[in-house]
Amino acid sequence: MPRRGAARRRCALRGARGAARGAARGAPPAGRAAPVAAVGLPGGGVLQYWWAAGAVEALRESHDCAGLGFAGASAGALAAALAACDVDMADSARLAYKLAERENFYTRRLGLVGIFGPVVREWLWELLPADCAVTCSGRVHIATVELPAIYRAPRHVLPRRCVHQDFVDKADLIDCLLASAHIPFLMDGRARARFRGRMHLDGSALLRGRVERIAAPGLKHQWLCYADDPALAQQVGREFNVATYEGVLDLMAAGYAWVGRARGEGRLGALAGVERPQALLGLSDVALEARRRGKSGGGGGDGG
Repeated sequence: MPRRGAARRRCALRGARGAARGAARGAPPAGRAAPVAAVGLPGGGVLQYWWAAGAVEALRESHDCAGLGFAGASAGALAAALAACDVDMADSARLAYKLAERENFYTRRLGLVGIFGPVVREWLWELLPADCAVTCSGRVHIATVELPAIYRAPRHVLPRRCVHQDFVDKADLIDCLLASAHIPFLMDGRARARFRGRMHLDGSALLRGRVERIAAPGLKHQWLCYADDPALAQQVGREFNVATYEGVLDLMAAGYAWVGRARGEGRLGALAGVERPQALLGLSDVALEARRRGKSGGGGGDGG
């Protein structure tokens, strides 16, 4: 009898979670307008995350990001969730560096291998607000690659790409983000990540440049990727080659400058519906650092 009662409780819990997900699926919470366009952030390791972090800070100055959705995979998914929750990207850099120093990332013999995942989880938990699941549901689309089940009746026999847009709570959102960024063995020593009872891999796996496969349905996208920045052309393929805090700041400054140039050249057309008549004055730490490095790119109000 005790076993039967425990089984009933587990079934009830699964049913409640499923109902919560179903209620959130497909639309933003009541009272919030649907996004008019989306920012797409593909994967690309730590190089992509820090470059995208700077790009997001520039977009906040030139566009009303409250009217935007976000789509991302892997490192791009992390940037998408933090951007949607209006997290200060300079704060994300300071906390990342603090955790990296604590874990000896830069001197440890195996570097990030096996411990990166738990550290990223702690980093996300501290940065994301308590209501992040509500903020991201219906607005942030996170790609993973779901693997076929081995010990149960499979829903599919080949790996398939899934795009998630409904989140029950903060823990559920973070689990999804870590599944999207799961590089086998690097993250936590495991080959796969478990999310909602299923096994997943990095959302950029098998993508082969077809970013439309991770897009938010029905929205025009502005894709932001460090590989499109001529200033980082020689870094393509070296996604984890960021070994210093100065390197992080330089990447954020580069992303910030790229958006400023792209806006000045009229290359952000997909986001025209939320462009500000006059860009805000760039007073964020990222903007100030970009100007200090001579990389403002005209992104803020002071640069035209």
